[in-house]
Parts: sequence; structure tokens; C-alpha cells
Amino acid sequence: MTDHRSAARRPSRRIVLTGAAATLLLAFPGWPQAEEGAQTPPRTPSTPPGQAPANGGGQAPSQTPSQPPSQAPDQEPARDGGQERPAARPLSVLAADPLRPTLDDIVGLYTAASGLRVTVTYGPSDSLVETLDQGGAADLFISDVRGAMELAVERRLVKAESRRSLASNRLVLVAPKDSSLIEVLLGPGTRLSTLAGQGRIAVGAAQAMPGAVVRAALESLGLWADAEPCLTAVETSRAAVAMVGRGEAPLGIVFVSDARSDPAVKVVGIFPETSHRPIVYEGALTATAGISAPALLDFIQSAAARAAFEKAGYLTLK
Repeated sequence: MTDHRSAARRPSRRIVLTGAAATLLLAFPGWPQAEEGAQTPPRTPSTPPGQAPANGGGQAPSQTPSQPPSQAPDQEPARDGGQERPAARPLSVLAADPLRPTLDDIVGLYTAASGLRVTVTYGPSDSLVETLDQGGAADLFISDVRGAMELAVERRLVKAESRRSLASNRLVLVAPKDSSLIEVLLGPGTRLSTLAGQGRIAVGAAQAMPGAVVRAALESLGLWADAEPCLTAVETSRAAVAMVGRGEAPLGIVFVSDARSDPAVKVVGIFPETSHRPIVYEGALTATAGISAPALLDFIQSAAARAAFEKAGYLTLK
């Protein structure tokens, strides 16, 4: 079994509707990387906000902030009584990578409704906390790891009183659409290695979501020893879904939101919620949040945002 680790990375800069993808760490030495040719396309390195890319370091993330519908990018500032009114600065969000692209859709709706631009930087939650701790500018932090939000509160990087749960997710077993598998009851005694045959089981990177939750769920059900030799770690849950959809793996363990996004796969099993800690996305205003930030956080809990979450397969929290 090949031992492969990807290089550590910083969170990628994501602008609404565009941006470079995040690269996640592979943490379990025993998990082989997908065979060459079976991975998702390479991703360009991220560039910290405001910093030009180093020579030879690849292109900087595409920066196309959402534009207010009433003003073109090159339009002159509005005037009030002959005086120019400075345009409101874009709101900045640091968000857990699994929320892409659903959060892109939601902030796009917010821009259309409010006229305010929003930029989003995606990455592993723990890395985003470090970005805040090192002085990274942001108005809103959205985490998929409770411990990361707790750390942000402890370091006073976010306003504890503004913290709220936004949505949740489920862990599921997927197979190619044309697979003969119909329904798999996941519990003690399930032989995932037998179901995979001579193939692999694709999962997301182990130190990030959902890899850590995958291991917890398999261990809880007593399936880890059987399944571990078959696991192939790829960068993200979405990458695992794509691998299964292309027929390069007969099974994958992924987020239901990612499974719903690819018509080439089908859900054949759902992990019991009791088999792992809840997968909850939490949001909070940062300590330096601008005056417009609370309205954005409220919007992410609005009926329009809930509809976007539910369409993508998330469970919304009333």
C-alpha cells in the first residue's frame, strides 16, 4: 500500500463564483493516494490577500468580486449633494472548504439583494483560525469543525455572542450510478472490503473533513479494520465523489451534499448519526467585523439561504 502525503497548504483565496480550490492534507500514512490519472486536476497555490504571486509560483487566484446589480465595475462612485460617496468595502468571509460551491450561491444572492460585494476564502477550518490569528482580515468565519470555532472563541478572534449553527451534513456511502448495489445497511458486520471487490473506497483527506469523520464512523461501527486497507484518500469529499462517478472506485464515503451534486453516483448507504460527531457548520462575526457583517450572517440563515442549503443536500437548522 503506497504511503503518500500531500504538502501542507494555506487556505485558498476564493472569490464569489470563482477561485482556486483548496488542497487538503492526507494524514493517515496507511491510506494510499489515488493512482496517477485518477486524481482531480492540479490546483494552483493560493496567494495571501493582497500579495502578488511569487515568480514561478503559479497564477494568483482569479479575483472577480460579485458586483452590485446597480453599478458596473467601472462606474463612477455615487454622488450625494455634489460629494462623492465612497463605495462600501467588500465583506470578507473565511469559510470551511466543504461549503463550496453552495456558499458561493448564497453570497451571490446576498449581493443581488443588498448591492454589497462579498469575497470568500476557503480552506480547512483549523488553517483559517491561524489566518485570523495572524491578522488576516475577515468579517465572518464559518467552520465545519467545532474545535476550530472553540479555538477562535478562546483566542477572541470571533465574537462569542454572535456564534450560531447554520447547517449540518450527513456521511453516506456512494457507488457509480450503474452499480448493482441498491441499499447497504451500514452496521457491525458490514464487509465493505467485500462490497468493494478488488477496487478501492474513495474518501476525503484524513486530517480535514470528511476524512476524520470517516475514520470515527468506521471505528464506531467496528468496520475500520476491514475497510482501512481498501481506503484511497483524495483531496476532498467532492474529489472522492468524482472518482466514483468516473468509475475509478466502486465505492466512496462522502458528504451527502457532495453526492447530490454528481448525477454519475448514487447513495447506497447512510451512516448512523450516532456513529460520529455531528457535522455542523457554525458561523460567527470576527472581532474586527464591519458594520455590514451582521446582516450577511443573518442572511445565511434566511429562507433563501435555507433553500440553497437544502437543494445542495444539507440539513438546515431552524
